[in-house]
Amino acid sequence: YNLENRPFFTGKPNEPGIKIRLNSQKEIVSSVVVVPPPITSTNKAINIVIIQEGVARLTRGEGVLIDLYDKENIEFSAPQYDATRGTVKETILGYYWGTGQEAVVPVYLFRGSAPDTETGNDLTFATIVSALPAEQ
Repeated sequence: YNLENRPFFTGKPNEPGIKIRLNSQKEIVSSVVVVPPPITSTNKAINIVIIQEGVARLTRGEGVLIDLYDKENIEFSAPQYDATRGTVKETILGYYWGTGQEAVVPVYLFRGSAPDTETGNDLTFATIVSALPAEQ
């Protein structure tokens, strides 16, 4: 999705907005569709933090890990992961909406990779950091 020419993320940014599971007879077993809320545009300007502050927040562990996977091992799962140990390869300013949220939030999305300490496999991660200024 795009919102005002910026990426609009819902759920996991590396996954499609629709998932369909089929059984061995190629019959639909389940489907999930991520539908963002109706978005109303306003003329209200919102300040965001500069990218350097977004990086500082990520370094301080203030980001939310929204995706982590191992291309070599699809069964991989990690209950805890420190994004500061990885290498950021891409940063995108966009918007994020998660199920249950009342409004979209401007975010910096950091994508990168990090070695798994157990297998040595290259893990790919996506972490979002709010681009909103800290509350005064």
